[in-house]
Amino acid sequence: MRGLELLPRNGDWAQARVGVLGLGRSGRGALRLLARHDADATAFDDRVDAATLDALLADGLGHVQPLHAREDVSGRIHDLDVLVVSPGVPGDHPLIAAAEISGVVVISELELAWRRTRGAVVAVTGTNGKSTTVTLVHALLAAAGHQCVVAGNIGIALSDQVEQVDEGGVLVVECSSFQLERIMDFHPRVAAVLNVAPDHLDRYASFDDYVQAKHNLLRNQEPGDVFVYPADDERLGEWARNGVGRGASFSMSPAGRPESWVQDGMLMRRRDGGAEALLEAAELSLLGAHNLLNVTAALACVAPWSIDRDLLVPVLREFQALPHRAVRVEGDERRTWIDDSKATNVHAASATLSGLEGPVLLLAGGSGKDEDYGPLASFADRVRCVLCFGAEGPAIRDALQGQMQCELHARMIDALVRADELGREGDTILLSPACASFDEFSGFAERGEVFANWVLENVGGKA
Repeated sequence: MRGLELLPRNGDWAQARVGVLGLGRSGRGALRLLARHDADATAFDDRVDAATLDALLADGLGHVQPLHAREDVSGRIHDLDVLVVSPGVPGDHPLIAAAEISGVVVISELELAWRRTRGAVVAVTGTNGKSTTVTLVHALLAAAGHQCVVAGNIGIALSDQVEQVDEGGVLVVECSSFQLERIMDFHPRVAAVLNVAPDHLDRYASFDDYVQAKHNLLRNQEPGDVFVYPADDERLGEWARNGVGRGASFSMSPAGRPESWVQDGMLMRRRDGGAEALLEAAELSLLGAHNLLNVTAALACVAPWSIDRDLLVPVLREFQALPHRAVRVEGDERRTWIDDSKATNVHAASATLSGLEGPVLLLAGGSGKDEDYGPLASFADRVRCVLCFGAEGPAIRDALQGQMQCELHARMIDALVRADELGREGDTILLSPACASFDEFSGFAERGEVFANWVLENVGGKA
């Protein structure tokens, strides 16, 4: 395809004229990668102000003079061969339409970075569990002595990491649906889809469009590659049956000969045609059945490297939950407080709730993604009260009222204070919002920090 020929894999990019749309972390990483290989790069963003320029300067890109992406820049589009789109830029952005009309190839930052890879790629996507899984995959490979880095949607642009790995090394890449929308040749040796559930429906026209973006991960797999998927998901099982790569499933049971699974409380894996016990699931520090599935997924991802049990087990035993992902907040001897702020959709909140026995006080709310909150009602047997808050608080209450006790609060902090009042000895007070956070916070991390800090400052030491 015209344009991509000027960005040959590990070749000379000096003749390429490349635009970068969106100057967040991924866009700035793309600009650095292009600069390292002498490509002629032009930067575009919807906001060109002092904050944008300061961010560029802080990232060593002070020489970049960005153009406003929504002003009349069509003349500059005609001068481009390729437009690299950052994941936060919506697909209907007018600059993308102008590029396509002009015959400019539009790709993602993921695709750009892949064109400088020398090592193998393990790529992980899914609605939930991606960051935990890729972090564990990286830890397992590193413990076995493999040169490897982790990058992508986890918060480190692949463009900034891709050249840190030589041939024989491994790039462990977390892939969001946004990043997968515009890949062309991106080719993972191991592609994992952990789960697919409704999410980001404020961006996609339909759930099917979201699913298709995830399916893009498999488009370039070849015989000998591996597709990792959950054994009990019919849709993903069909992808495995119809795919080119070898299917390798993970499961909570041995049914169907998975690559890794749980049996009688023991974490197991396929080894030399048989089954090998690794350690008891109770020895893991991660909370919840969903995290146990993440562990089995990670084991399936590293199976092609045949890592010895003695190297795997210490990593599995010591691996800690990432921040804001079902992490217990210490300080209250009577009740359990859990920060699960990263649960930004109903599927994630449901996964965490399924691993708790109750009674639970659930804090749910934030900014919406056009999701149906009705499935949370299936946990009425363990949730004593849902403390609904924020912009989506009324919608959550309306979806669950009559099936579960609900209270409505304006802000998360109000719901938090009320949870402290209602909480009895033995209760679990769970922040698992099932929503994004942008009505009150800059992101899920700030929301989780506010929750945890409040608990530490106001609850610790109570009789």
